[in-house]
Amino acid sequence: MDDKGGACIVGSITDIDTETKERLALQHKALYDALTGTLNRSGFQAAVELACGSYCIDHGRCPGKTGMPGRPDLCPRTYPVPPCVFGLVDMDHFKEINDTRGHLVGDAILQKLGSILRDCFPSPASVGRLGGDEFAFFLPHYPGMAELERRLKIFQRNLAASDTDGLHIECSIGVIVETQGECRYQCYYELADQALYEAKNKGRNCYVIRNGVSILPSPV
Repeated sequence: MDDKGGACIVGSITDIDTETKERLALQHKALYDALTGTLNRSGFQAAVELACGSYCIDHGRCPGKTGMPGRPDLCPRTYPVPPCVFGLVDMDHFKEINDTRGHLVGDAILQKLGSILRDCFPSPASVGRLGGDEFAFFLPHYPGMAELERRLKIFQRNLAASDTDGLHIECSIGVIVETQGECRYQCYYELADQALYEAKNKGRNCYVIRNGVSILPSPV
């Protein structure tokens, strides 16, 4: 009551819009790489696992879940998914660029690579920077070999044509095409890493595409 005997209501007003923006900003920071604007390692893995139906919000600790053999962190749920593509991209001689031109030039190259990779593999594809000069992309639907190779060639051509401090930028790419639809992130990564190793052994500045095999990840 006020001093004249009238009723008063005391309350508070909260700017929900501001809170929502702050929450979304924190979510973005947790999932995206600040330098390149691509997904970070955890954000990219979550995107792949969600697309494959194997993501577990409780990191595999669901009631009654035991996880995969050797990988208790994985939820054992498996759903059929369409044929998909997982690729690893690694810059050639990036350490030499950092050592001779400095990290600012190296950062500019990473930003350029991330931008070109996103242009060549737009949504619904996912693109992430896994760390250092290692990037990855995931296509939830296999576009066919001809289209996949066309995109890879465009990526390499656009990357080579980009002028970053007068440097000619090249990279090696390892790609897995999974047709069984029951593979998981760690398996994708291991198989793509083997294909990437082949590309580097072939002389770098090239890509190697291999068919995936739906096997469980090796124990860590």
